[in-house]
Amino acid sequence: ENAAQTLVMLGQSEDVARLAAQAGMTDLVKRQLDLKTAFASYDAGLAAYTAKDWTGARARFQEARQAFDKLQEPGYAERARRASAWAVYNNAVGRPTAQAYPTWTALVEETAHIDDPELFTRTYAAAALAANTLKQGDPTDRLVECTHMGERNNLPDVAAHCHGALAERE
Repeated sequence: ENAAQTLVMLGQSEDVARLAAQAGMTDLVKRQLDLKTAFASYDAGLAAYTAKDWTGARARFQEARQAFDKLQEPGYAERARRASAWAVYNNAVGRPTAQAYPTWTALVEETAHIDDPELFTRTYAAAALAANTLKQGDPTDRLVECTHMGERNNLPDVAAHCHGALAERE
């Protein structure tokens, strides 16, 4: 596999392909090329994220995740999934509450399966706060839970917003 990786680093010339075939490494070279493409998608996602192009970042991270899943690289796939969720979160933050609410609800479900307590706490709180603002049911229990989650995860701003919303409820 290291030899295949070295061949990929050398480029995609006919000589490299011939060397790979002679050494019986055609499948390994293809895997390395696929990994290189997946990492390129992830890097493009990071560039878009840095530029605050949340939609572009999400698309590139999703591409990377699918490629890593296909290559059976769960660690990299999980990292791309987490980055994609952060891009969705940041995109929703700038939108009006009524427009962002469906995103928050869907994102709570997604972040429940991602190992990122901060993202889950922020997303869950945003959904509870939006439900409170839009008068969607009784979010009291969720606001209490978000207050505690914010305190536990060292996110005092989240805890304070949720506690404040509780204090303002009738």
